Amino acid sequence: MRSMTGYGRGEEKGPWGTLAVEVAAVNRKQADLRFQLPRELAGLEPRLRLFLQAQVTRGSYNVTVAWSPAPELRSAMVTIDGAAMRAAAERLRALALELGLSRDIRVTDLLAVPGVLSESTSFSGVDAAGGAAEAALGRALAAVRAMQEAEAAALREDFLRRLSVMRQALQEIAGRADLALVNARNRLLERIRVLGLALDLADERLAKELAFAAERSDIAEETTRLDSHLRQFGDALNKPEAVGRSLDFLCQEMSREVNTLSAKTADTAISAHALTLKAELERIREQVQNIE
Repeated sequence: MRSMTGYGRGEEKGPWGTLAVEVAAVNRKQADLRFQLPRELAGLEPRLRLFLQAQVTRGSYNVTVAWSPAPELRSAMVTIDGAAMRAAAERLRALALELGLSRDIRVTDLLAVPGVLSESTSFSGVDAAGGAAEAALGRALAAVRAMQEAEAAALREDFLRRLSVMRQALQEIAGRADLALVNARNRLLERIRVLGLALDLADERLAKELAFAAERSDIAEETTRLDSHLRQFGDALNKPEAVGRSLDFLCQEMSREVNTLSAKTADTAISAHALTLKAELERIREQVQNIE
């Protein structure tokens, strides 16, 4: 089990320079992968995306790749157009003469003229740097995973405490289930008495009504399913793979059972325990949104 929040950085060096990859992850229901790469390495995005997709099931991941080319490579990528530089110098001198200005021209002035200095955005060693970029991404992701697992460990302890509270509340509910049925039967008989209806306990109509009332108030099915869901939730917390979607589904199912249970009984003690179940389940559900 892992959370979806984390940060990591990885770096690789080679004859082409230094590659640094940073990964920042936050929670999101679906997988959302975003990449920022230098123009020279834009062709690496599909490869890095496939690498990350194979390891991410959900969450928002922002990947930033920074590249510092080796000095000799940087020099090879820079081009100075001598003809354009000479033409610019001549035009600037002519303009200075015409306007009566100083004709002193510095190299930096000429390099600032558009078209004189250019830097290539193509890099022939993209494929060679691809393996290094992937390795750097792997290191960054490993650091992210370490943070996610540490946070997940804390969340797991919180889940276990809340599951314990829910199991205790469910045990109390199950222990009162039969008594709640008897009380529901007695309430129905009391209503009949108050209405002044002369019905004998052996009357078939009364027997059917009592049976129907008992069926409506029976919460055994809900408590059994809820107990099963709690066990499944606890088991999932020990699994190494991504379980966020499974936990989210179990939360929905548990919420459905608790709501049905609450609606089927008028027992005040059971209702109080059901409120405890709802409160703990809501807290668990909020935290599950942070689990991958």
